[in-house]
Amino acid sequence: LSRGDPRLLMKLFEMEVPEIYDGTISIVNAVREPGERAKIGVRSREMDIDPVGACVGMRGSRVQNIIRELRNEKIDIIEYSEDPIRYVANALSPARVSKIAIVDAEDREMEVIVSDDQLSLAIGRRGQNVRLASLLTGWKIDILGEGEKKKEVEEQMSMLADGRLTMSDEMELVESENGSEEEAETEEADGGIEDLPGVGPKTAEILRDAGIETIEQLKEKSIEELAELPGLGSKTAEKILKSLE
Repeated sequence: LSRGDPRLLMKLFEMEVPEIYDGTISIVNAVREPGERAKIGVRSREMDIDPVGACVGMRGSRVQNIIRELRNEKIDIIEYSEDPIRYVANALSPARVSKIAIVDAEDREMEVIVSDDQLSLAIGRRGQNVRLASLLTGWKIDILGEGEKKKEVEEQMSMLADGRLTMSDEMELVESENGSEEEAETEEADGGIEDLPGVGPKTAEILRDAGIETIEQLKEKSIEELAELPGLGSKTAEKILKSLE
């Protein structure tokens, strides 16, 4: 067994913590960047036993023994929760989380909002904290500061308002000048990209910046071409093109 293997960390906790050895506390998962930092998820089978406190020990005695054995590797002990939002919030320790929203349950993606003074702590040195939290929980975590999120929401609301005005004007123009049901259907078929399911204001802006403003223009693109656009990605590109089928 390599000393860098997460199972070594789990075995060390089993040796140091009697409650883990006898099954009162169980280890859900453990992830490591050997020699630097580790996170371990634990839960208790008994309500009156704190799994984190038991693993830390009196004045940190239990976890300090493990830290010394791993040559001062930092260890975050995380309380497991069946609620993925609570578990992710715990996993981002020592940072304090302000808000979490599930962006895509199927692809297991979350957006986490933290206060601006907690942003660097939540992300960690070279992204280490959020990376380990993501590995521990199995969720893709996107972290934003409150200031950045506020600015993003304001931009999206502004774009959404502009988009609605444009759509309304176009529909009025079709109805007043053409009055033809067939032409109205043609206008809708070649309508704005924001009409597509799954294309939000931010995605619509990315597509417009690339010169893609209508559904017909979008149909001419491949997944590879869309995935190359900054901020889009292959999964989003695939979803967009699937919505055209």
